[in-house]
Amino acid sequence: MLSGYQKVLSATLVVACSVFVVQQMVHQEPSEIERDLDDGEYEYDPYENSGAGAAPDEEGQSPPSPKWHACRFASKKGGIYDIRPLSRNKKLLKAASTWSNNLDFPAVDWVHNDETIANQTYYLNVCSDVHLVPPACKDLQKLDPAPAFEVNPAGGCFYLGTLKTFQWRPIDTDAPKKGMELYYENGESCGLGKKRKVKFVFTCSKYFELTDGPMVVFQHPNGCEYEVQWPSPVGCPHTPVLSQLGLTTQQGASTGTGKTLFVVILLLGGLGAAAWYYQKQQKESTGDYTNL
Repeated sequence: MLSGYQKVLSATLVVACSVFVVQQMVHQEPSEIERDLDDGEYEYDPYENSGAGAAPDEEGQSPPSPKWHACRFASKKGGIYDIRPLSRNKKLLKAASTWSNNLDFPAVDWVHNDETIANQTYYLNVCSDVHLVPPACKDLQKLDPAPAFEVNPAGGCFYLGTLKTFQWRPIDTDAPKKGMELYYENGESCGLGKKRKVKFVFTCSKYFELTDGPMVVFQHPNGCEYEVQWPSPVGCPHTPVLSQLGLTTQQGASTGTGKTLFVVILLLGGLGAAAWYYQKQQKESTGDYTNL
């Protein structure tokens, strides 16, 4: 016969096991399908590819092959756009974090609800695929990787481009401080042999926060083009301090002046160390006594 204490303990164990089983069943049926944060055709690792990952894409050059980008862009007129802080890619966000700006990784995509059309929703990511497939897409068995999805009021779901077709440019080449545009093409068919494509417009807005999402997302009348208006500080190009001093190029490579100054600093450092060592040796040879 079980004692009263043993009966209570057995009942508690049964309840705990039941709760655990229910939790496992719930977790096995998520409302969205999660992707890997880096899909096989678009792998960005600034630590494994430090040379390529450190350099921004330059204005006027073709996208690199394989087609991935470091989410940093150098304009011809000066300044680098760094839009990694808006990415929901963990590696990109970590690479953008500094001691003065430690960025937390939110495990959700950017979700924008249209304010003029009820139940019109956009799922977005920056420089990376949306990593939680919208429920409507899952129901339609549409699992194509894409940086942007549209879900319309009728329950239709469409992917708006692919990472392998990205392009970028400043809004105005002669005035890079206005902001930059990022394009993704070759999205889902929109009829008549055309493909959907999306354009992100990051306007330079210093008074917005990195936690602020898109202001407006709208579809052009042709039904194939989408535009994401996104005021953000990342639309404001910055110039590295060493570049301002003329010691490095916009891309971070040392200039002739920078290399010369580096050599001079090394020589001065060596002379300083030699002088210190000489004084120390002189002091040890004479001792701490003063000749009277």
